[in-house]
Amino acid sequence: MKALRLGILYLACAPLALSWLVGGLLCLFAAERPRFSGRVLCLRWRPWVANRWHYSTTLGWVVVFHPDSDARRVRVHEFVHVRQLEDMAAVGCVVGHGLHFAGESVLGAFAWFSSPLWLIVAYLTASLRHGLDWYRQSEPERAAYAQGDE
Repeated sequence: MKALRLGILYLACAPLALSWLVGGLLCLFAAERPRFSGRVLCLRWRPWVANRWHYSTTLGWVVVFHPDSDARRVRVHEFVHVRQLEDMAAVGCVVGHGLHFAGESVLGAFAWFSSPLWLIVAYLTASLRHGLDWYRQSEPERAAYAQGDE
């Protein structure tokens, strides 16, 4: 039963699998130490990137950790973002297939494959609500920080 659930998750979140290609490209010049944790490709910023970018970053099913980060807390935080992106991809799957069955196949495919980007709207509305403190006050970040601090 668990295999069936995971299979459905992988199919619904197919656009996120494209992020593995991004992870592979990052390994060529900006990241190192690739390993999988379930479906998530975990990497670490190379020193020259870590000196300039002081954050861990989630890109679909790829998480790039900063070498100096608090491993457990940051891992929980970034994996919350992975689940948030999976939720958006699943919503996009439903919307995209609905459009497909309504005769709008191209629009449906676009909706499904762009759906992980829909999370950007939460950051935009947070900037309108909170001004300069928009990033940490966005709902995706508040949820990730709350779960990372448990």
